[in-house]
Amino acid sequence: MDSPTMYGVWVSDNAQLLVTEMVCLYFEKQCDGAVRVVLRVEGLCEDSSLFTSERAVRVPFPQDFSVSFPNEQEVVVGGNTLRRVEEIEMCNPYDMPTLDSPDQVGERMDEWRLGTVAGYDPVKQNVVVEVSTPKCMMIYLMGAGFHYFRCARIKNTDEGTFFYQNIIFQDNMKDHRLCYFSPCNEREVMNDPELVMARFRPDATDYDFTKGVYWHITSTTSDGITLHDVRGKDYYVRRKTIENNIWYEWIKYPGRGK
Repeated sequence: MDSPTMYGVWVSDNAQLLVTEMVCLYFEKQCDGAVRVVLRVEGLCEDSSLFTSERAVRVPFPQDFSVSFPNEQEVVVGGNTLRRVEEIEMCNPYDMPTLDSPDQVGERMDEWRLGTVAGYDPVKQNVVVEVSTPKCMMIYLMGAGFHYFRCARIKNTDEGTFFYQNIIFQDNMKDHRLCYFSPCNEREVMNDPELVMARFRPDATDYDFTKGVYWHITSTTSDGITLHDVRGKDYYVRRKTIENNIWYEWIKYPGRGK
């Protein structure tokens, strides 16, 4: 991708961009309310989709798609100018630390989540990309039977993980669909979302994604953390090592990695 000084997350009220060494992922609200998503993963694939409140469809990759950096705090994509909300740094794989006490849970999730998972099936045309930075998580999943795109602020605590989803399209092709693009996208990504610790509880049934989504911790080991969402599904955050390396690229945690 571009210079390492440009790696990070950039936002405006109608767009959001992620740039890493290998990934460029861009969300843009159109004048009719639809959202265009453009993905480029070096050495893997290019893809583009369009979603509305009704459906998500794959569209041709825009041949005129370009990203330029007039300075270190702004980026221009097409006619949109975005501001930097987060700087990130890449690193080489390393053995992440184990979880040794309950007061390390939030910090370990902060570190264990960092990086890019990417996959592409050229036969089925399935694309799976998830990038977690220290502040944000951005996802592009497109294939037969699943459509899922998300930008979210994320906070990990010793009680669980909090997501503030500013852009989301989720469709399980049955009876569940979410479609949302924050009308105040720049402000909400720039500012820290309000975290309510009391909502980390096993009996929580609320799912107001505009106020944040809470996953509470159900179990931990030295190498893994299990979280439970309000719909009864388990999610796992596992320690990464040089040997156990599933990531397409690594994002640096302060004080670790080279």
